[in-house]
Amino acid sequence: MRLALCGGLVVLGFLVLIGWSLGMETLKSVIPGQSTMKVNTAIGFVLVGFGLAAAGRRESGAAVIAVSCGAAAFLLGLLTMVEYLAHTDIGIDQAFLPDKGTLTGSGFPGRMSPLTATAWMGLGPAILLLSLARKSVWLMVAHLLAAYAGFVAFVASAGYAFGGTTFWLINDYTAIAIHTAIGLLVAVAAALMTHPETGWLREVSGSPSAWALLSRFLPVAAILPIALGFMLMLGVGVGAYNVEFGFSLFAPMTALALVWVTVRIGREMRDSEFAMREYQEQLAAFISQTMAGFSEVDLNGVFTAVNDRFCEIVGRTREELLGLNLLDITHPDDRPRNKIVFQRAVVEGTPYAHEKRYVRPDGSAVWVNNSVSVSRRANGEPYGVLAVSIDVTERRRAEETLRKNAESVRLAIEGAGMATWELDSSSLSGEWSPNRFDILGFARTPDLRGGFEDWIGRVHPEDVELARGAVDRCLMEGVPFNIEYRIFRADTGEERWLQSHCSRFGNGGEEGARLLGVSFDITERKHAEAALQESEWRFRTIFEQANDYIFTADLDQRVTSCNPAVCAALGYTEEEALGKSFAHFVGADGFEQTTAMLNRKVQRGGSTRHTIAVNTKDGRRLIWEINSRLMTDASGQPTGLHAIARDVTEARQFEEHQRLLIDELNHRVKNTLAIVQAMAQQTFKGDARLRAASEVFQGRLSALSTAHNILVRDRWSPASLTQIVRDVVKPHSGADERVRIEGPDVTIPPKTAITLALAVHELCTNAAKYGALSTPGGEVHIGWDVMRADGQIRLRMKWVERGGPPVTPPARRGFGTRMIERGLAAELGGKAEILFKPEGLECVVDAVLTEGQG
Repeated sequence: MRLALCGGLVVLGFLVLIGWSLGMETLKSVIPGQSTMKVNTAIGFVLVGFGLAAAGRRESGAAVIAVSCGAAAFLLGLLTMVEYLAHTDIGIDQAFLPDKGTLTGSGFPGRMSPLTATAWMGLGPAILLLSLARKSVWLMVAHLLAAYAGFVAFVASAGYAFGGTTFWLINDYTAIAIHTAIGLLVAVAAALMTHPETGWLREVSGSPSAWALLSRFLPVAAILPIALGFMLMLGVGVGAYNVEFGFSLFAPMTALALVWVTVRIGREMRDSEFAMREYQEQLAAFISQTMAGFSEVDLNGVFTAVNDRFCEIVGRTREELLGLNLLDITHPDDRPRNKIVFQRAVVEGTPYAHEKRYVRPDGSAVWVNNSVSVSRRANGEPYGVLAVSIDVTERRRAEETLRKNAESVRLAIEGAGMATWELDSSSLSGEWSPNRFDILGFARTPDLRGGFEDWIGRVHPEDVELARGAVDRCLMEGVPFNIEYRIFRADTGEERWLQSHCSRFGNGGEEGARLLGVSFDITERKHAEAALQESEWRFRTIFEQANDYIFTADLDQRVTSCNPAVCAALGYTEEEALGKSFAHFVGADGFEQTTAMLNRKVQRGGSTRHTIAVNTKDGRRLIWEINSRLMTDASGQPTGLHAIARDVTEARQFEEHQRLLIDELNHRVKNTLAIVQAMAQQTFKGDARLRAASEVFQGRLSALSTAHNILVRDRWSPASLTQIVRDVVKPHSGADERVRIEGPDVTIPPKTAITLALAVHELCTNAAKYGALSTPGGEVHIGWDVMRADGQIRLRMKWVERGGPPVTPPARRGFGTRMIERGLAAELGGKAEILFKPEGLECVVDAVLTEGQG
C-alpha cells in the first residue's frame, strides 16, 4: 500500500510536468479557472515519492536515494520561503520551466504557495529521519513533521469542498491547487506508513484508548463536515443566504457535532476501560489463586512480572525474581536448550511447551512444565514472553520410579530367561523382546517384530492344535491361557519345552484386540520332573517292598504314611494306621520318649536312634529300633518326621538270655577263683618258707580277679586300658599318690586285658618291694600313646620309675620278667622290654592294635 501511494506521487508529479511542457491546462489545473500546480511543486512530488519509497528499505543504496530526495525537497521549500520572506527573486521559480502565473497581479510567476513550501520543509526532514533514524523518538518526530503537511492539505481541501477560498488562498500568489492538496494528503499517508511500528502510529495503535478514539472519531470527523457543508451549499444555491453566512453557520455546527461525538465516545471509552480494569482485576485474582505459576519476561529474558504460585515453585520472593534473567534460575543442564527455544519464540513468534528444571536457593531442582507464548501489543509488536508453569516434580519422580521399576522388571524377566511378546489382531504380528528371538532360534529383526506364523511354524506338530486353539480362544473370547508345549529351534532344530502365559487387552474380534504374553524355556524343568518321577517311582517301589518299617508323621506325631511292612507287623490296614498318634502304638511312656526325641531333633538337628516298645493290634509287644530325622520345607522349617524302624524283639530276647548266661558264668568263675584262693591259703598255711610265695600267688590271683571284674562289668567286651591300669595299681599302698597315669582312653580285647593286668601287677609288686615305691620319695610314671604308621594303629606304652634305690640287673630272669617280655609281647603281637637303668627301672611295650581297638 505504501509503495502504491509513493508511486502515485511520482506519477502525479510527472503528469503535471508533462502538462507544463505541452501546455495542457487540464493537467496543470484539475478545475478550470482554479489554481494550477506549479512546476516546482510537481518536482517536489517526484522527489517525495522516490524518497518515501526508499526510506522504507534498509539497504544502503536505498538510504542514499532517500537522503538525496529528502534533502532536495527540503531545499526546494526553503529557497521558496527565502524568496517570500526576503521579497527577492533568486530565480528558484524559473529554474526549470518559465511560468507566467495566470493569476492577476502575480508578481512571482511559477512560484509555489508558501504553504506548499512549508509542507516540503516538513516532508523533507521527515524522509531523512525515516531513512536514517533508529530510535522511536526520532521516528515519532518524523511522523509529526509529516502530519504538519497533512494539516495544511486538510485545510486547503476543506476550503475547496465548502467554498472557503481563504482556506487555500491567502492572497493572489499563495494559492494551493486542489490536486496539490490531495497529493500532500497522499504523501502524508505514505510517510505515516513508513516504519509505523516504531513511530507515532505505534503510540496510537499501541494504546487501546487512543486507537479506539481515532478509529471511531476519524470517520465522523471526515463525514460530518462534508455532510454539513453539502447542506449549507444547498442553502446558498437556492438563495437562502450567502456563502459567508453559510460558512459562519458551518463552523459552530461542525464544532458542536464533533463535541457531542467526542463526549459520546469518551463515555463509551470510560465504560470500556472500567470493564477492562474489572476484567484485568478478575484475571489477576485468578492468576494469583491458580495452581499454575505465571511469569512474564521481556525479550531479553528478564522477569517483569510473576504471581505468588511461581514464587512458591522456584522458592524465591517476587522482589528477588524481578530483574533476574530466567537463565539465572534455570538448571545448568537445561540452559542451552532453553536459550535456543526462547530465541526461536522471540524471532518467529511461535508458542512452545517444554519441561525444564529451576534451581531453588537451597540447591534443589524442581521440574516444571512450561507453556510459553509471546506477548504482543495491539499492533502485533512483541514486547515480552509469558510462561505458564506447572510443578511436575512429583510426576517426574513417579515416572522415574516407574522407569526404574520397568527396567527392574525387564532385567528380572531377562535374567529369568523369560521373553515377552505382543500379537495384534489386525496384523497377527507384534513386538518381541530380544530373547524371544533367542528362545525360538531366530535372528533378531531390526524392528524387533515377529508374527504369529513365525511362532506357530516352530511348534511341535503334536502341540500345534493346543497352541493355535489357545490363541484363538484368547483373541476371540478373551480367555487367558497358560500352556506348555514343544518347539523345534529354527537354528539347530533342537526340541525344547516352552511355557506361555497370555491375556487379551482391548475388544475381541477382527479389530482392536491385542494379546500380551510371556514365555520361558522349561526344558530343564521338564527333564527334572521326569527324573523326579523316576526317582519317586523307585522310592515308592523301595517303600512298598522294603522289609524295614518305613513311615512318616507330622509334627504332632500323627502317622501320615507307612509302607506295607508296618501294616503287616502291627496288624493294621493302611487306612487304619494313617492319622493315628504315636501314643496309640507306644503308650503314654513311649510317647514321652518319642516327644523327647522330636524335641532333640528340632533343637539340634540331625537324626536320633532309640529303641521303644510298640503294641500291635492283637496285643503283642514288639521292640523296635527307630532311626528318624526331620523333614523340612524349602525354607528349612521342619514339617514332619521320616523314620525307618527295625524289629529287634528277637535280638533283645537273645541279648537277655546271653546276659543271664554270662552272669551265671561270671558267678561260677568268681566262685572258682575264690575256691582256688582258699585252696592256696590252706596249701601254704603253716610253712613260713612258703609264706612269700603265697603272697605272690595271692597278688597275682587278685590282679586276675580285678581284670575279670572289669570284663564282667563290660560283659566281656573290649575294656578300657585306663580303667584296668588304675584298678590294678590301686591296691598297692600309697601308689595312687605317687603313680602318675597319662594316656588316651584305649580299648583292648578281653584276653589282652587279662595279660596286661598281670604285667602291671608284676611291675607294681616289684616297685613296692625293690623299686621306686619302696622308698618315700619314689615315683612311677605310666604313660601310653596311640600312633598311625605304615597303615597300622600302634600302642606304645612305657613304665618309668624314678627316685628309688639304684637299680642293678638281676642275675637271673624271674617269672614276672619272663611273663612280661614273652607272654605279654606274644599276646599283644609286639615287643615288650624291661630296662634295668641305674636311675630306675623302665618297661617299654610296642604293640599293634587291631581295627575296632584304640
